[in-house]
Amino acid sequence: MSESGSDTEVDISMPVPVPSSRPAVASKNIKRLKGSDKVPGRGRGRPPTQEGDGKRRKKPKESFGRYIYQVLKQVHQDISITTSAMNIMNSMIYDIMERISSESSRLLALNKRRTLSSRDIQTAVRLIMGGELGKHAVSEGTKAIAMYNKNSDDDKRVG
Repeated sequence: MSESGSDTEVDISMPVPVPSSRPAVASKNIKRLKGSDKVPGRGRGRPPTQEGDGKRRKKPKESFGRYIYQVLKQVHQDISITTSAMNIMNSMIYDIMERISSESSRLLALNKRRTLSSRDIQTAVRLIMGGELGKHAVSEGTKAIAMYNKNSDDDKRVG
């Protein structure tokens, strides 16, 4: 007999089942039923973004199409543009942006600086565009920056 007064021995080598308040969860190795290709709640992708239909939205492709269309309508209201022409214009803008960024990067390396300024961009535009086109591009860029600064100052005063 033991010192506590009970004469039952307990084998501590075997685990004792403990009642739980949580419902039992199925294991990961669930066999799929015939005709079903998915087990509910076991998907690997992201959860649906919208609550209603359960479909995920496609990520929109980045493009300058919206802005090209706006400028076209400012210049010629009655002219439209085809999809292939829009793709060509989009590629051209990406190409020019790439050229300007690489040229401004070279200017930074030549001047042994690490901070890109508006003057570096302006110089790169002048070098790439050249002649009258470069002058017009610089003047339009300067005008756009002035308009941006004016609008951002107005926003600060109102808020």
